[in-house]
Amino acid sequence: MKSRLFLLVFTTTALLSRNIAILGYGSLIKHPKRSWAELKINGEFKKTNFTLPIGLTRASAWKEYPSNPEKYPNRKLTVIIDQKATKKGVYFATSKFKSLPKVRENMAKREASVKKYMAYVRQLKPGQQKGQIEDFAYIYQGNKWTGIILQLPKKDAQKIVRWAAKNNFDAVVWTSLPATLSNKKNIEQMLRQDKTLLKNTQSYITLLPDDLLTPFLKRILQWQQ
Repeated sequence: MKSRLFLLVFTTTALLSRNIAILGYGSLIKHPKRSWAELKINGEFKKTNFTLPIGLTRASAWKEYPSNPEKYPNRKLTVIIDQKATKKGVYFATSKFKSLPKVRENMAKREASVKKYMAYVRQLKPGQQKGQIEDFAYIYQGNKWTGIILQLPKKDAQKIVRWAAKNNFDAVVWTSLPATLSNKKNIEQMLRQDKTLLKNTQSYITLLPDDLLTPFLKRILQWQQ
């Protein structure tokens, strides 16, 4: 009886265990550990061989955007996945966790966000079905993949699946927050009119890897506060 119970627990654990990659495209890459939380990863972030649409199109730490900015001294603009943005390189790291829910929870804490914005793709294992709230389905090399991709275009999610399969990952997680800005002229105007916003955004940009700095981001770094 004990041996059967052990076998059941072992089999269930094996089915739920995953090799999970975390994608980074912003400050997460160089700073997985912050004062409020640490992203649990093995080693450091490394460059992938694909790109995703990424732009400086979100007002962060600013719950009442665009009103009452003075209530939020930590307000800044941050890069996010944005379908309308230019495609840039993406980095990855391997999570120390083998459970997809735990990886998403750990990621949400580091991003000072919530779990629902932690997008993912996962390969279905024997006996598993696509979840009701999952908005993505794809078959690659005979294997079924599902997930919640939120702001990411389907073709880019398929790209992530192909990369994951080739690199022996059976799940990939990334942050996918909605954009709150869209026009570069408006973004520039906001930054030039709000010295605190400009200062915080410049500090944030310095946390990004050099190879992800676009000409626009480099120009922002040169503006006087």
